[in-house]
Amino acid sequence: MKKQKLYSLLLATFLSASAFSVSAHAESLAYKVKSGETLTSIANRYHVSVSQLKTWNHLTSEKIRIGQTITVSVPEATYKVKKGDLITTIAKNHHLLVADIKISNHLTSDRLKVGQTLKIPSHKGVYLTHTVKTGDSLSLISRDYGLSVSNIKKFNNFTTDKVRIGQVLKLTASPAAHTIQAACS
Repeated sequence: MKKQKLYSLLLATFLSASAFSVSAHAESLAYKVKSGETLTSIANRYHVSVSQLKTWNHLTSEKIRIGQTITVSVPEATYKVKKGDLITTIAKNHHLLVADIKISNHLTSDRLKVGQTLKIPSHKGVYLTHTVKTGDSLSLISRDYGLSVSNIKKFNNFTTDKVRIGQVLKLTASPAAHTIQAACS
């Protein structure tokens, strides 16, 4: 019992001294169930419990179907940049793409500042939205987020470069969007 208390104390001390932290805020993800998946496999993937998945999705059983959208809430992690840190190393250490970190933090370059706090996405392939404002164009939006115009068009099923004020664009760093890795890495 004393060993367990000592271990818990040491772990708490290490975590509090670490640059990596988890905030109280949670990020909600919409996850589409694929063939062969179960609530257990999804829970394991996102480090949550089956019970939590059932609660968040108002499920009374563990039965799910292919194509069903499951809501997953995961804590938002942060990382405080230290001297010598590179965005590529931070991404690699968290099993992410550089683009995942850049999009989550609205970064347009790979430059980081010591002491800067970065949001660390919970999974590879970050999805976020941008509401078009007066003066916005696909070109400006792509520059601001470090994405290519063609990637934004492809992800939003656009055939033209025209956007409307108030329109909500989906932005992604998903490996499935072929051009993003080249544009942001």
